[in-house]
Amino acid sequence: MTVAPESLDSATNGKKRAVVRDKVSIEIVDSETGGVLLLLTKAHEAIIRSLRFSPDGSLLISTSGDQSGGGIAKIWDGSGKASQELSHTQAVHYAEFSPQGDRFVTACLDGKARLWDTVRGERVGEAMQHVNAAVNTARFSPDGQYVVTAATMERCAFGMA
Repeated sequence: MTVAPESLDSATNGKKRAVVRDKVSIEIVDSETGGVLLLLTKAHEAIIRSLRFSPDGSLLISTSGDQSGGGIAKIWDGSGKASQELSHTQAVHYAEFSPQGDRFVTACLDGKARLWDTVRGERVGEAMQHVNAAVNTARFSPDGQYVVTAATMERCAFGMA
C-alpha cells in the first residue's frame, strides 16, 4: 500500500494500519488490501502528532495540540469511539502503550512525560520532568520497566519499578 503524501504519522498492528489524513482525521485500513476499515473525520481540532496501536491492536492512541493552546491524547476503541480524552496543559507530541498494554506514556510540549493507567485513564506517579525543554518523545523499554524520553536538548531514562 502506498501512503499518500499528506499523511503525517502512521501506526501498524498486524493487518491494520492507521494513518493521519487531512491533518486532523484518522483512517484505519486493512494493510493487506488497502480497504478502509474506519474513518474518523475531525478526530482532533488541531494537527495530529502521533498514532500508536496497543500491543493487542484493540486500542489506538492519538495526540495533538488544541485551539486553546492545550493538548490532548485520545484513546479510540475498535468501533471508532473515543473511550478516553486526556487533557494536557500544552500540545502532546507523542504517546505510546507499554509492551503489556496496561499503561501508556505521553510526551508534552510543557517539558513533561506522563505515565497513565490504560483502563482507568488516570495518571500513575509524578510526571517525568525536563527542564526548559519540550519532550518530543517517550518510549518504553522492551520489558516495560523504563521510559526513555527525548527533549529538545536532553535525554533521560526513568525507572517504572
